[in-house]
Amino acid sequence: RLRRFKAAAMVPAHGLPVLGAENVEQILLNYRDAIQYVHDQTVRHMNKGLTPDQLVDVIRLPPHLEKFTPWMSEFFGTVRQAVRGIYRGYLGWYEGDPVTLAPLARVESARREINLMGGRDNVVAAASKAFEDGDPQWAAELATLLIRIDRDDMPARRLKAKAFRQLGYAEINAIWRCWYLSAARELDVEGFDPMTIQTGIVRSISS
Repeated sequence: RLRRFKAAAMVPAHGLPVLGAENVEQILLNYRDAIQYVHDQTVRHMNKGLTPDQLVDVIRLPPHLEKFTPWMSEFFGTVRQAVRGIYRGYLGWYEGDPVTLAPLARVESARREINLMGGRDNVVAAASKAFEDGDPQWAAELATLLIRIDRDDMPARRLKAKAFRQLGYAEINAIWRCWYLSAARELDVEGFDPMTIQTGIVRSISS
C-alpha cells in the first residue's frame, strides 16, 4: 500500500527520514520481504513441531536482508521477538507437552532445583563461575533461582545485576538494552519491590 504512493521521501515512525524514490522503494521492498520471510519460515518450522525456544535458534533473515543496514538491524524489534509472537498468534501458549499444563509454582520449582544442586552456596558458586567464564546469561538464570525463593538475597541480586549489565552493554537492541540495565538498577536496591512501580504505573494511568 505504501509503495503505491511512489513517494520521493518517507518519514518513518522510527529512524531517519528517507530521501529518493528509489531508496524508499528499496527499503519498503526489503521490509515486506523480511516480514513475510520470518512469518513463513516460522509457520514452516511450527509444522515440523518446533517450540518457540527452538524456533528462535532456527529462524534467521537471509544474508541479503540481514546485511541491509541500518534498516534491517535489530535496533527496535528482533526476529526472536517476532518468531515468538507468530507462534503464540497461531497456537497460543501451549507448546504441546502436557508437563506445561499445570507446572509447579516457580518458587517451589526453584527450591527443588537448588536442593538438587546441593544448596544455595553451590548455586552461588556456579553462577559466579559462569559470570567469570563469560556466560552472563547462565549466571543470571542461576541467580534467578535464588532470588525466587528469597527476594532479599543481595549477593544473588548483585550477581544477577552484573550479568544483566554485561548483557545490556553488549545489546544492540535499544529496548532489550533498557530492560537489562533497568532491571540491574532495581536488583541493586535492597528491599526493592517491583510491584511498587507497577502499582504506581497503574494508578497514574487510571488517574
